[in-house]
Formats: sequence, C-alpha cells, structure tokens
Amino acid sequence: MQKKILVLVFIVLSQLLFSLPKALFVTTGDGDGRGTVSDGVILAMQELNKNGAITKLDNRKILYNPQKLENYKILILSTAFGYHDADRLYSLSYLSETEMKNISNWVKNGGILISDNFIGRNRFDGSDRINQNGVLDKNNWLLSKCFGVELSEKNMNNFQIVSANEKIWKGNITNKFAEDEWTTVVTNITSKDSEIWANWVKEDETYPAIIKSNFGKGKTVLLANFNLVHPASDGGFSSSEEIKHFYRKILNLAQEDYHYPISLHPWKNAKSSSFSISFNDDGSNDDYKRIINFLKTNNLKSNFFISNKISDERLALLRKSPNINLGLYSFSKPDFRKLSYSQTCYELQQNRAISPDAKGFRFPFTNNSYYGMLALEEENLLFDSSIGIDHLEFYRGSIFPYNLPIFSNGYYKNLDLLEISQILRDDWYFFNKILSDKPYDVEQQKNDARKFSAYLQSLWKRAILPNGGMMVISAHPLYSGYSEHTLKPLKDMLELAKKSDSWICSIDEIAIYWNKLLDLDLNVQETNNRVSITIHSNENIEGLTLLLPQKPNKLKYTGKYRIETKNDKVFLILTNAVNGEKITLYF
Repeated sequence: MQKKILVLVFIVLSQLLFSLPKALFVTTGDGDGRGTVSDGVILAMQELNKNGAITKLDNRKILYNPQKLENYKILILSTAFGYHDADRLYSLSYLSETEMKNISNWVKNGGILISDNFIGRNRFDGSDRINQNGVLDKNNWLLSKCFGVELSEKNMNNFQIVSANEKIWKGNITNKFAEDEWTTVVTNITSKDSEIWANWVKEDETYPAIIKSNFGKGKTVLLANFNLVHPASDGGFSSSEEIKHFYRKILNLAQEDYHYPISLHPWKNAKSSSFSISFNDDGSNDDYKRIINFLKTNNLKSNFFISNKISDERLALLRKSPNINLGLYSFSKPDFRKLSYSQTCYELQQNRAISPDAKGFRFPFTNNSYYGMLALEEENLLFDSSIGIDHLEFYRGSIFPYNLPIFSNGYYKNLDLLEISQILRDDWYFFNKILSDKPYDVEQQKNDARKFSAYLQSLWKRAILPNGGMMVISAHPLYSGYSEHTLKPLKDMLELAKKSDSWICSIDEIAIYWNKLLDLDLNVQETNNRVSITIHSNENIEGLTLLLPQKPNKLKYTGKYRIETKNDKVFLILTNAVNGEKITLYF
C-alpha cells in the first residue's frame, strides 16, 4: 500500500501544464504613425518569431484587459523614444494604478515581463511618484514587488554599464557617461530570488543595471534603459547579435521549466523560410505574357496588384491564369498621403470593384498613409505589402509578418491588418533605363540584371535565410518582363529559394497562414516522459510544424503526420491540424 501511494505522489509531482509561449509587444509604432516600428521592435519580433514565440503588437489599452493579457507568456513594455510618442497617452512611463495592478497579477500568474526603470514612474496627472519619499517602492509604485527592487534617482556621470552575463554582452555595454545623466537606479533588491545581468559601475561604486527576478509563478527583467536592447546603428547601445542573444535568453526563461521544450516552427511543412514574387500593373501585353508564362512554367503562385488603369485585355490575361491572385493597387494611383479620409475610401472602394475577392493592397509608389491603413482594415483586407525591407543597411521593414500600429493627432490603434514587407529596391531601381528615349541594348540589360541579382541574393543570404524569415519581391511586367535578360534575376532567385528549401508561395498564403498562427493555442501537458499537446484553433491548419527536442520513441495522433530531420533538428509536421485534436509523444 505504501509503495502505491509513493508512486501516485511521484506522478502528480511530475506533471506540468502550460501553453507554448506567445509574445506581446506594446507599442504605438514609430515615425509618422503609418505602420513602421522601431529597429529594436523589428529585431525583437524577428528573434521571437523565428524561435516559435509568435509575436503580436498592441497598444496600452490591453493593460486594462487582464483576460486578453492571459493569452501571452511574454510581455515587452518599453518607454524608450521611438517605441512610443512622448505624449503620456502613449508613453508607458505614465501608468495608472489599475494598469500596474493588472501587470503585477499577470506576472504572478506565470508571465515574463521585460521593461525598464522608467515604467510607471509618473501618474497621469503628470506628477512624479518618486517625489513622495525620494524612492520608488511598494508604497508608491505597485511594480516594486513585481520587479523585486526599489529605485532612487542618481546622477550616473562617470558611470558605465558593464555586463555580468558574458553570454549576452562581452564586458562593457556602454562607455562612461561623460556628462550628467540623472536616472532611477536599483538601490535595494527586495526579491529573495534575483540575478544581476549587468551593473552600473564607477570605481568601487556599483548598482544593478539589468536585473532578473522571480515573482509568484512569473519572472521579470528590468533594464536600466531600453536602449540597451536597441541597435547601436540607430541610437542604442547593442549590436544586432547581442539583442538576439538577449531575446533568446528571454525565450529560455519562458521554457526553462519544461522537461521537453517543444516550440512552434514559423513556416508550414518545416520550411526554412518563405519566398514570394509579386507584381504591380505596368507594362505591355508582351510584358504581361512573358511574366504569365514564367509563372505557368514554374507553377508559381503570385500576386498581381492592379489599379483601375489596367486595360481590359491585360486584366483578362491575369484572370485566366490559375497562378495569379489579384491584389489592389488603388483606383487612380494617387499619393495617398495627400488624400482625406473620404478620398481614401473612394479610391479603395472603386478599386475593390475590379477585384472583390482581393485579400491585400499595395500603395502606389509605397506612399502608404494613416487613413489608408485604417480604410484597408475597415474593408476587411488581410494585409498590406508596401513597407520596404532592407536589413543590409538598417532594420526597416520586417522579415516576419506583423499587425500594423497606426496613430494620428493623439488617436492610436493597433490593427489586425498584417504588414507583409516587400523588398525596398524593386526592379524599377535597376531597369528604369527602359523609360529612357535612348535604346536599351542587350549588354546594358545583362549588366543591370547582374546588379539586381546581386542585390536580391545578398539580401537573401545575409538577412532572410540566416534568420528564417520571408522575402517578398516586388516587380513589374514593364521591367522584369521586358526581356528574358531582365527576367533572369527572378528566375535565379526562384532557383535559389528552391535549393534553400523555402516555402514558395503567394503573399495571400503567407497572410492566411500567419493569421492562423496568431489565433492558435497549443496546450501542453508533461507527465514524466510523456508530452500531450492539444490544438486549439478556429480553423484547420495545413502543414503545422513543431520543433521537437529529440525524436520521440512513440507518437499517438489520429491525423496524418510525418517526422523529418533537417540540419540535426527534428520536426513534427501535421498534414491538417484540427481544433481539439491531441498529439501524445513518448520520449
């Protein structure tokens, strides 16, 4: 009898219940409010999405909604300029008691919070909480217990931030501050379970600059400033590699209690990346025929973004092709940044009449606008594909889809509309001599094609493939379809994508699949060497892929599946994942 009781206790103690982690980044966006986000957000999303923590952007309103917060394991709250506007409606240095209470309860229940020393320092009436007694503590700052620290304001002139965790930063993170630098710093650690990742250092004087603490079932990481995980090339302190290491460590925190860390792979059928070729509507009938034949020969799905200026003959050519999904490109190709809301809606609605089933939009000349983004969501479109990506020189645009944040005149909103970023330099950039009155001879075409190929392949090999992201080529029949020579860069890139085991698809397919991942919940139960995964999804998901820690000894699942090993990684691919299905793995 005694032995049986001991066995039962062992089974209970060995049981672990959790959901695969999702991440939430609270931001109102960067720039002029038309959907771009800061370089630091781009790098965070890239590393989190790449490693299976599908990331959504939202604004501060979600901090009043504990039920929605429960959907996420990782919460990133930054007060840094560029992540938010300086206005207190946006800046998270201004927090209400309700917001701070909701954040603390979320962490206590198992969340992982990443923020900085300015979070919630101020009240909405503009007053500074630290003025009460010169310290931010449990009496005036509800996040004090959550972070396990008390903060005081000090002048950090002649201090520098030095790493205490060599796995992320090597040695000095910052130079010594040569001028007065007043900021709040950790002057008392109240948590019984904390770990210092970096310190403020001046001779023999030291204060924690990055500190990780446990609170309830959750964990927090408090940064001295969010610029510590913002790229140095854009005003921050760290390299892109250091920032990636930081977010990988955050993911490790989210998974460190798992015995068998299973993660979600971002692309279907265990593909290494995704690759799409899309077109805008310029060119002659022969140009169109050359492009359509290229798509047919390679059985390649593609998007054509069309305006109402397209001729009936060319539109008929596109509609006859089973390889082409029509997207929208406006009624008259205006500069949307100069249009009112009503003019924007007219452009879109007139354009929609030409293709009622279109799922996406591309702004002419990439001139997207606040009203334009708002109107696209109101029309229930799935995606925009206008913001250019070029991670060779800087971090503009994203190599993973993201839902768009917009703001204007104090009004802010995070849309469900996805941004599927296109390449920054399309074929016009390389083949615009076609528009010249001078002859465009074969040697010039070949030379310009080599330049275009070099750009595409450099972006692919240096930025897209190493990070497992997506490449969306934007082209035109007028340029790429001008001749077999100008078409060659697209042919070469297609072959490279095939060799790279990329998911070659239309933008529509990416948007549909990514929306399913955003809605997906995978609940996991670990009991000794058995792992059960239950699928919760509003729609069936073809090719849903999980990365496994090792090949299982046995697997139980009623649906079709296959296990593939690629580059020493083990993938479980579900042919058609259905809501409510359970997969049981035995290791």
